[in-house]
Amino acid sequence: KDDPAADLLSPVTVRNWIQKVSMFFRWAQDRGYVRRNPARGVFVKVPPRSAKPALTVEQLTKLIAACTGVLKDLVLLLVNTGLRIGEALRLKAEDFDRAAGTLRVLNTKGNRYDTMRVNEVVVEVLHRRTLQSGGGHLFQSSTGTPLERRNIRRDLIAAGKKAGLKVTGAQQLRRSYCTALATRVQAAQLKDLARHRDIRTTMAFYVDLPAAVAPIIAS
Repeated sequence: KDDPAADLLSPVTVRNWIQKVSMFFRWAQDRGYVRRNPARGVFVKVPPRSAKPALTVEQLTKLIAACTGVLKDLVLLLVNTGLRIGEALRLKAEDFDRAAGTLRVLNTKGNRYDTMRVNEVVVEVLHRRTLQSGGGHLFQSSTGTPLERRNIRRDLIAAGKKAGLKVTGAQQLRRSYCTALATRVQAAQLKDLARHRDIRTTMAFYVDLPAAVAPIIAS
């Protein structure tokens, strides 16, 4: 409790680290290196997940207007594709096929390459980034080095304040993309567009509950 950094760790993070520590001691215990597993039986209560705020189309428009340069291109990409920030930062010029209008993405959750079709806004953004990248990563800093996540988060929060919005980071843009699509497509299609591994992820975070069913038997 005296550690200021302790307040920065979520219950989920603490639980995950305890599980890793427990696995290590279980391994050591099986081989006779230790007598007991001190992490065994340690339980961290994790509150149920709640819906996280997403930005509306109108708010996204204001955010984009408050961004400039490479940050603006990155935001345009994220809100039009729903890419994870890690996937976007790994993109290179060779991943973009302008003639076919496709983008090859390393799916960081599924550990595979996905090929996705992109709209005309994304084609324009990727073409512009390709010309400026010199054949390397599409999203670089002014010094030519790949953008860092912490700097992106800082700049997004600053742009949000400029636009009068509460912006939390790049993941919020992915949630906003999925939330907007949830009102236009079925859950199975949204799962494919968002490239979720499990449809329960789609249903839990991005799809509103259906309307109540009419009574089957009237009282």
